[in-house]
Amino acid sequence: MKKTAGTTSVFKKPEFWVTVVTSVSGLLMAFGVLTPEQANGVSSYAPNIIGAILALFSSTKFVSAQHSAKVEVFRAMCAMRIGNGNGGGATAQGVSSVEDEIASIACAAGL
Repeated sequence: MKKTAGTTSVFKKPEFWVTVVTSVSGLLMAFGVLTPEQANGVSSYAPNIIGAILALFSSTKFVSAQHSAKVEVFRAMCAMRIGNGNGGGATAQGVSSVEDEIASIACAAGL
């Protein structure tokens, strides 16, 4: 199935998962694994549980993307400032100034 711009996968939609859960609970009731009351309970709570799980996944993905963006900004800032020779040589004083420079870049980047 080819995705076009602006479309989302059917697996990311809560309606799909609610339908799956209610169908599975109906099948489990038909095979005698669940009583009708239990199947009704599963079906009634399914939208809330699935909505919470999808919200958790999307917020986790957002936090991960924000972290990745900050790390890339930090790397770019380090490459620009230290890569230009501002960090000193390989002496102990040079290493100390590089560490200080990295610390100031991290503060500037909000890390």
